[in-house]
Amino acid sequence: MPPAPHRIVILGAGFGGMNLALKLQKQAARQNLRITLVNRTNYFLFSPLLHEVASSSLGAHHVVEAIRELLEKRAVHFIQAHVTAVDLEKRIVTTDQHPLPYDTLVIATGAETNFYGIPGAQERCLDLKTLHDAVTIRHRVIDVFEQAAQATDAATRKRLLSFAIVGGGPTGVEMAGELIDLFTETLARFYAHDIRAKDIRLSLLTADPELLMMFSPALRHRARQVLERRGVHISPKMVAKEITAEGIYCTDDTLIPAGTVVWAAGVKPRIPVLVPDAPRGRGGRLLVDPFFRVHKSAPPASQDPTREASDADLHTHSSQDVWGNVFALGDAAGFIDTNGTPLPMLAQVAVRQASALSENILRSLHKQPLCAFTYHSRGQLVSLGRFQALAQIGPLRLSGPIAWLLWRNTYFWNFPSWNKRMKIGIDWLVNLFFPRDITRA
Repeated sequence: MPPAPHRIVILGAGFGGMNLALKLQKQAARQNLRITLVNRTNYFLFSPLLHEVASSSLGAHHVVEAIRELLEKRAVHFIQAHVTAVDLEKRIVTTDQHPLPYDTLVIATGAETNFYGIPGAQERCLDLKTLHDAVTIRHRVIDVFEQAAQATDAATRKRLLSFAIVGGGPTGVEMAGELIDLFTETLARFYAHDIRAKDIRLSLLTADPELLMMFSPALRHRARQVLERRGVHISPKMVAKEITAEGIYCTDDTLIPAGTVVWAAGVKPRIPVLVPDAPRGRGGRLLVDPFFRVHKSAPPASQDPTREASDADLHTHSSQDVWGNVFALGDAAGFIDTNGTPLPMLAQVAVRQASALSENILRSLHKQPLCAFTYHSRGQLVSLGRFQALAQIGPLRLSGPIAWLLWRNTYFWNFPSWNKRMKIGIDWLVNLFFPRDITRA
């Protein structure tokens, strides 16, 4: 009688979970694996291009890929479900469909928007984390311009056409670059008889001294220069205190008028209910060892009331105090790098971790020593809108059209299928010669 297959359950089909499933499916038959991938939606979302959906640059269905289509070898069983809890001792994942027993569990549930408890933020702001969020922003912008075109007084029109983005990181900057292009190149043209260009205002707030603090000072300066030249009002060192119908009240009591606010100021991990719970590091991410295994408990230092345990303490805690069959990666995992800080919550981090974790899972099945993961960034890219971008790759610093072409080329080739690559490429080509689509379906 053949041995029972080893049951691997992967929670989440983002960049980490999806790439891990694709890696493991190649070994499923040879290693006698039964792989189950669980996700809330039936598609993989290419989130780095969400801001282009929100600004009518790309069609909504062009940045998603059906999971079942990607798993065409049928070596991975896919279940669309919401995970409600995980019993780590009984080795059972509870979902809204049916329970899933496992031998090896991988938590790759990603992240969600973090509003930091700021009054009015969650209720009044639009965020950009899901496909639905991007479509909602697009619809809101079009609706607002239609309302402004019918407004009978200048004050109402100006209030409707005041937009603000909170967050000066890559998401906020890319959103600002795309929205200002949509306003000035497309909407201003179609609404020219009813709306004056000077009535449109887009503000970008950041709590940091400058935009894009992860880039070099020269590139940060370039980003501000490009966006301000295009009409974005940038407000550094502005910390949101409350979001109201009037706009954004900052901690220094400054009011940034805004009828529409997009929140791009941070994310937090989305962790399922774990029984028993596992220790968390900075930002609430699960603490893992260098091999991605989830810790069972915090180190003794965290029990000392005179000292708070650091991420490094947790990371170096005894390797015997981990769940040997429970792993985490991507945004859900607080993986500590060699400098003692958590790795950034980026797609490229999750993709690289997926490759390393697939190897470690196979090694664990054969009782072989696991390989510690070491991360080295391949660089950073950020779009500033039409024909403008920044690129920081090792010692190389680029900005302008060359960086923009590099940015587009990188994301084009990182999309998982040729089918969607061609659709994205066609959309980008059409946008070079025609205005963006502003139909409100």
